Amino acid sequence: MVACWRWDASDRLRRQAAWSRVAFRFTAVGIDCCLFVKLMNATMDDEALLENLSAEAFERLEKVGSDPLRLTEPWKTILLIYSAQGVIDNGGFAYFFENDWPHHTPYDEFASAYDRIGEPEVSKAIRNAVAAMGLANPETRIDDRRAYIENNTIDQYGAVAGWIEDAIVGNESVMSSLASWIRSQNQKT
Repeated sequence: MVACWRWDASDRLRRQAAWSRVAFRFTAVGIDCCLFVKLMNATMDDEALLENLSAEAFERLEKVGSDPLRLTEPWKTILLIYSAQGVIDNGGFAYFFENDWPHHTPYDEFASAYDRIGEPEVSKAIRNAVAAMGLANPETRIDDRRAYIENNTIDQYGAVAGWIEDAIVGNESVMSSLASWIRSQNQKT
């Protein structure tokens, strides 16, 4: 099984500005995400906010045995979007589907995370790609997924017949939507 979660893992995230160190200390002693986001909202742009919160989500993932479904919100959504988008941006749906995600995370969990952050076209593209494979529980059937990709690749770039990736590959609005969603979670408390 290939562990895909940390596509951009870096110790530099933990060595960033003082806000990062303070935020990690707060979360380490159990102060909830809302206070964490309040502290960061005033001073961080979207990219810095996402880097710091995704690093925290990955740390929390390690504590629950790499099973994202055991994470609470907003950590589950942050992790699923940050991981999936990084993998898809690097290799499209073929890269997203050709390897197993830890604990065989259902693809519908990824699609639902995109729905939560306000990216329904991305969610729809994932669900349509899964439906095109015609497999029950495709997240557990790596050989069948790989065979589908191999048998339906239509060009030298790895495009797969029936998969519409335009809504997701390189979609810069996804991370902006994720940052907005995180900030909106702060407003709900």
